[in-house]
Amino acid sequence: MLDNLLIKLKDVVLHSFQKALNLIGESPQLIKVIEATRSEVAAILLGGMAFYHLRESLQRAEGYADKALSLSREIHSNTAEVWALFIKGQINEFRGDHKRATAWYTKALDKCPDPLRPGMLCALGASFGKQGDYGRALSNLNKAIEQVETFIKNNEYSGKEKLILKFILTEAWSQLGNVNKSIGDFEESRKNFDEALKLARENQFHWEICMTLLRKSGLMLMMGKPEEADIYLNEVEGMPIEEVDSKLQLYTAHSRARQILKSRRYEEALAKYRMVVYGKSDNNIKMDQHLDNLLDHQADMLGEILSGISECLQEMGGEKVYISENLRSVNIAYERVLLEAGIFKQIDKESELRILMEKIRNILWQIFERMPLRHPYKHIIIKHDLAQGKASYAFIRNDEEFPLEMRAFLIFKTLYENLDKCVTRKELERIWNEQKVGAGGFGKPNETGVGTYIMRLRDELKLREFLITCPRPKGWKLIP
Repeated sequence: MLDNLLIKLKDVVLHSFQKALNLIGESPQLIKVIEATRSEVAAILLGGMAFYHLRESLQRAEGYADKALSLSREIHSNTAEVWALFIKGQINEFRGDHKRATAWYTKALDKCPDPLRPGMLCALGASFGKQGDYGRALSNLNKAIEQVETFIKNNEYSGKEKLILKFILTEAWSQLGNVNKSIGDFEESRKNFDEALKLARENQFHWEICMTLLRKSGLMLMMGKPEEADIYLNEVEGMPIEEVDSKLQLYTAHSRARQILKSRRYEEALAKYRMVVYGKSDNNIKMDQHLDNLLDHQADMLGEILSGISECLQEMGGEKVYISENLRSVNIAYERVLLEAGIFKQIDKESELRILMEKIRNILWQIFERMPLRHPYKHIIIKHDLAQGKASYAFIRNDEEFPLEMRAFLIFKTLYENLDKCVTRKELERIWNEQKVGAGGFGKPNETGVGTYIMRLRDELKLREFLITCPRPKGWKLIP
């Protein structure tokens, strides 16, 4: 069976790299075979799997990227190593850590063969632009454009290779427009976007058409022309963006919210931002998953989204101004931690970001008057309700509601979020001891520790067969 899969994979790789990744993603056995294969193709495919998981799990993406990098160096494959280094840069872009991204891109550029250099220069220029280093951004993007135009004239490249070069050229013009927009050269920015759109339409690069239209709509908003921005957004929304990329849907919704905001329709803009934050679903669990994905995987956009929400609240006045200022201060702190990568140890940085993300989550609940956060498991529901800024916790069984203390809720939430994984006693005791409010248990003040609470979960919630003890490491887990 595995031989057949490998034969099929080899055939697919020759025709479509993306189809190959889809095939691998659907076959855990094939992933194991690729991981055990010491070849350049295996290293490139591992890098591809990192790219494949980029928008759903940065942790999984980084795992594959590290394997690809290790294997490429072991077998001395320059091509595979450059690919892995580029993806490491992309992972940090998604995290909003642009300094680390530029470090990875620079390493890749040092090893790049000529045909790959323009793409790396484009990525590097875009990353410098996001850091506000506009001099180096313009330098790298202009070099990318110059090199691509030279390579395209070179008859040594095939039609497919030239198409890839044209894609890079399109992105470089679009990113150049973004940088010129940031430094206030609006006329030059418009010319750059128009050049990118011309190339994208000629070659049917749907992603580039959408992204450049969105960037150009942002330019129109900066120029005080929301009506013209509306025209470009209408064109994007008329395209099948659901088929292009889930992140593109987020960009589009955010751009529409900004356009509504600049048109001074603040209530409508805030409603649109609610959709950006929580998605279209009315299901609480899906809404929270959407927000978690935004917090965990879209750090490069989160600051802009929060700024837009804050501006809405500020313009609406009254008591919302206080919430706006609170959100703005947390957002500034969040972006500071992202940018000051060299100051924090990585573990300190991650800890600080987790604290700030929890503050952001709580402020957003308050702004959008969230329904209770619910964690359904088997025949019970654990509920977190944030009403008028005050949190309450409860579990519901057979339509009967019982109050919980905060740390009892956090214990169950941790077990629930790690289904079928052992959560150590040490980890649960840390949560238990950190909470200074309440004594845990089911509203009874004399509970002495997490072990007692776990026993009551098993007995009173009738979870004995589902909540089991792990011998090594010592702890507990909920089974699906």
